Amino acid sequence: SLKVESIRPHCPADEADERRVIASYIEHYNHQRLHSALGDITPADFLAGRAPAIRAEREQRLEAARQARAQARQALRQPTLDKEVCHL
Repeated sequence: SLKVESIRPHCPADEADERRVIASYIEHYNHQRLHSALGDITPADFLAGRAPAIRAEREQRLEAARQARAQARQALRQPTLDKEVCHL
């Protein structure tokens, strides 16, 4: 919450400092912090309609990572024909 994450840790000295701390928290909350209820997207991105594009990009990166892991596992399974090891 605002009080726990921003006001108490920063302990503003005066009203102007308090306003600065609150504005900074709101900026972070709306534009940087990912919200699980919104599918791990910021409220600003969600309200701007960027959620489908963000989700599609994430899925592409996940699929690329899955394929890279599958290729790495496959490479580990294939025997190497090193003449020194096989004594050919």
